[in-house]
Amino acid sequence: MTVMEKRHSFRDSLLMSARCRIPETGAEIAVKLRNISAQGLMAEGEGAPAKGTEVSLELRNLGWIEGRVAWAQDNRFGILFAQEIDPARVRQPVSEPAAPATPVLRRPLALLLREIKADPTALRRV
Repeated sequence: MTVMEKRHSFRDSLLMSARCRIPETGAEIAVKLRNISAQGLMAEGEGAPAKGTEVSLELRNLGWIEGRVAWAQDNRFGILFAQEIDPARVRQPVSEPAAPATPVLRRPLALLLREIKADPTALRRV
């Protein structure tokens, strides 16, 4: 795929926060994602990296993705990903990890009735 074909791939508009790390300097900046495609995205943030700079972006549901700044203008810049991603996954809500199932321990009714007959004070008033 040529650069021109990549540039004209479907881009989906969105407004989402992300973190952008510049490994060369160790800097990390907060950015707003403006649009995204399988090959790249447009971001906006103070201290935008220069064209050609290698960056890593923390994208929701995908983790850290590597890429290179393809263009920069004022506080906006475009990133070309090192590998294609699934942009639909970035849009999905972050799912909470399922809590481990805790077993419900219940005493059999026959055992409970025996305990009540043995000690009627075991009952409490409600």
